[in-house]
Amino acid sequence: MSEHIPIGGAGEYIGSPFVRAFGPDTPTPIPANTWTRITLDPLGEPWRQFGETCWEPITPNDPDYATYGGCVRCRKEGVYDLAGAVIFDSATQTGDRAIEVQEARGPYAGAWRLVTSIPMPKVVLGGVLVSGETYQYVGNIVELCAYSTVATQTTADPQSEWLSATWLGGAT
Repeated sequence: MSEHIPIGGAGEYIGSPFVRAFGPDTPTPIPANTWTRITLDPLGEPWRQFGETCWEPITPNDPDYATYGGCVRCRKEGVYDLAGAVIFDSATQTGDRAIEVQEARGPYAGAWRLVTSIPMPKVVLGGVLVSGETYQYVGNIVELCAYSTVATQTTADPQSEWLSATWLGGAT
């Protein structure tokens, strides 16, 4: 998944390590009043990875898949800027929508989460974004979840559900 982007004359990507992980090719059902994990799947839409690989997918051949399938695992300790987005299906335009990014496994699992919510806008593509910074240790597992006060689903476009992580610094 590692890819180098030529910058100037150096011929190598020189920015901070970055990954954007995308959701599935099919809609994710979101039951009413239930936080639902969005599966981040590199087989559906290839992930965008620049610089050092700091995060990896938890795929079916991973021993953590039964509990954390569709999440991402940290491979480089440090401070990260995490951002996530989910576009909800416009067929259901009532209720409230929310998304969160949280540590599912690690020393602070369940102790923090980045959350944002809005009333469902009356638009064709009702998107919700969340972002913030957090310190992550090697082996921590992070997930993207969606919530709705009424049963709905996400869109079928895998680029409408994503989680990005940019390494800002810290341990080397």
